[in-house]
This record gives sequence, structure tokens and C-alpha cells, in this order.
Amino acid sequence: MTDNNWYDWKEQMNRIFTNCDITGYIDGTILRVAPEQDGIGARNWVKNDSWAQQVIMDNVSTTQMNHIHLKRPAHAMYEGLASTHEDMAFYTVNNIENLLQTAKATENDDLLKHLDTLKGLHDRMNEFPNPDFYLPDVHFKTIISNSLPRSW
Repeated sequence: MTDNNWYDWKEQMNRIFTNCDITGYIDGTILRVAPEQDGIGARNWVKNDSWAQQVIMDNVSTTQMNHIHLKRPAHAMYEGLASTHEDMAFYTVNNIENLLQTAKATENDDLLKHLDTLKGLHDRMNEFPNPDFYLPDVHFKTIISNSLPRSW
């Protein structure tokens, strides 16, 4: 994973986690057994969780290691990446939405350029695979209408 491909990486990794049968270690549903209750089970958990950590570490860039290098277990590593990238996506979409809401054309502006700018922002916002970030066309038309000079 790099700084720019969280959603694609997440989809690819979900398949790897399933194929390696380590999803429970990633999502935190397989809990560590106390060694005094089940020594073999505890050792197996450590090995499996270590494998899950390795799968994550082998599939991130050096810069992404900054988000996970001190995290243990695998669930904490994955959550570190998720919280970082989900927050970044939220802030990016929030910024795009602010740009859309505040973009106003004046009488002397090149309206085609203004509309191209709005369309580009709309497209960037809708590129995020998170459906919560999707900007429906009907809402976008309202934004366009509100951004035009009164004479229009």
C-alpha cells in the first residue's frame, strides 16, 4: 500500500486475509487464549497473529510502516492503517465539499471553466469507493445553481 491506494489495498487484502484464514486476527474476533488455560492454543495464537502481522507488513510501503511498526497485534496494525486512511479520506472529501460549496462565479468569469472546475471536484469526490462520500447528481445540480451569478 502507498499513500494513495487505501481502498484498493483494503479490497485486495481482504481476499488475502480470507485465503490465509487470518481474518479473525485482523478484525480482532480471534482472541488470545491465556497460556495458563491453554499453552498450545496460546502459542498457536501468537504464531497465527505473527503471520497476520507479516502479511500486512509485506504489503505496505516503507512510508506506511510508520503507521504500524510499533503496533501489536495484527488487529492493532490494521486499525492503525484504517484509522489513518479513513480519516485522510474524510478530510479530503470534506475539503472538496467545502470547495464545491464556496465556489462562486461572477458575471465576468469564464463560466465553462467554472463548470469544468465544479465537475472536476464532483468527480474527485465520487471516486472514493466509500458510499458515504458519494455526491448525487441532484445535489450537484443544486451546487451548480447556487454557484452561478444571479443573472443566470
